[in-house]
Amino acid sequence: MEQETSLKKNLIYNSMRIIIKMLFPILILPIVARKLGAETFGLTEYATSIASYFILLSSLGIYNYGSREVSILYIKKFKKLSFKINIGIILFITTCFYRLINNVLIVDICHPRIYE
Repeated sequence: MEQETSLKKNLIYNSMRIIIKMLFPILILPIVARKLGAETFGLTEYATSIASYFILLSSLGIYNYGSREVSILYIKKFKKLSFKINIGIILFITTCFYRLINNVLIVDICHPRIYE
């Protein structure tokens, strides 16, 4: 009985997450496009698309590797915690690298037009 309610909660929370993830861009995109203007918005999206390649490369295989190793280390709690911390550090570093690249691209490409 306990597991069934937990499964229902997970289903509801996951459904809410997916719906919000779909609705947020639909609501916010027109406001941002109107404020930035067509050309600046296009340049920003161009820089974001380039930066998304870095996201793809930075997370390439980390999630699959993490899932596999956590399932292998299921019994060994201390090693599992250490492994999760290590994966978290790797993801943090790659995310910081992505943010740096993204900010550099947006500032270099869009800076003259954003602040005119």
